Amino acid sequence: MWFQDGALSEYTKSILSGVSPRDAALGLGNRSAVLFESGAHGECLEDIGAALEHFAFPRELAHRLLARRGKCLAQLGRRREAGAALEEALTALEESSLKEERREEVRKEIRQIVDKVRKGGHYFFLYNTVRIASSPTL
Repeated sequence: MWFQDGALSEYTKSILSGVSPRDAALGLGNRSAVLFESGAHGECLEDIGAALEHFAFPRELAHRLLARRGKCLAQLGRRREAGAALEEALTALEESSLKEERREEVRKEIRQIVDKVRKGGHYFFLYNTVRIASSPTL
C-alpha cells in the first residue's frame, strides 16, 4: 500500500505541474492505474474521464483507458456501461500504434473481458492474467 500512496502522490504532482494538457492527461491516466489497482474504482473513473474528455490524452493510447473504464464499471456492477466502454476500447485499439500482432493479442484480451462481463461476471477473474497493452502503467 505504501507504494500506491507514493505513486498517487507523484502522479498528482505530475498532473498539477504538467507542462501541457498532454502531460496532465498522461498523469491522470497513470494515476487511474494506481487507483484501479487499489480498488478505488470511482476515483479511477473520474481520472479516466478527465484524461479523455478534458485533456489531450493521446488517441493511440486511449484503448488502455477505455479498457480500464470498462473493468472499473464491471467491478461496480454496471455491466451495460462496462460492455459499451470495452467495445469503445476495441474501436480505439484500431488507432493504436501497436504492431498488428500485439494489437490482435490485446483485441483478444479485451474480448475475453467483454464475454465475462456479458455473462454477468466481474473483471477480477482475469485480474492477474490480462493486462491491456504493453506499458506497465497506462
